[in-house]
Amino acid sequence: MSAQLSNVNGDNKSTIRVSEAAVLGANFSQDGQLIATASEDGNAKVWNTRGQLIETLAPHQDEVNTISFSPDNRYIATASNDKTARLWNRKTKTSITLNHTDRVTDIEFSPNGQVVVTASADGKARLWNLEGQQLNILEERSNISKSSALLGA
Repeated sequence: MSAQLSNVNGDNKSTIRVSEAAVLGANFSQDGQLIATASEDGNAKVWNTRGQLIETLAPHQDEVNTISFSPDNRYIATASNDKTARLWNRKTKTSITLNHTDRVTDIEFSPNGQVVVTASADGKARLWNLEGQQLNILEERSNISKSSALLGA
């Protein structure tokens, strides 16, 4: 499958061939120079805007639902159906696993980049610091599908 880059007029600028699996999420880095993709085959990859692969993150055990850059571009966060989210340190090439009891449907960084929020099919949103310590659990009566609602978006 592929991801396409278009300008605001809808003109196709570039196509990135990501994998044979469906691309479930894509996100720009804060400076607009990189694109991260999340795929159905469990892979997460980073590309430049010319479509060149920069790095492949170690795969999840199931599909990756969404991917996000931290505000300073130092971290990438992934959310997966394997009941984990991961925080990837781009400098050290290491990751921290954030364990959940059900599939993780979304992950977003706080505006200052010091906290991430995950949304899970278990009906809970969790707040984590960058060291992987769970800070709080927010529980809804009905399942949470997107963390952006918790961030006021």
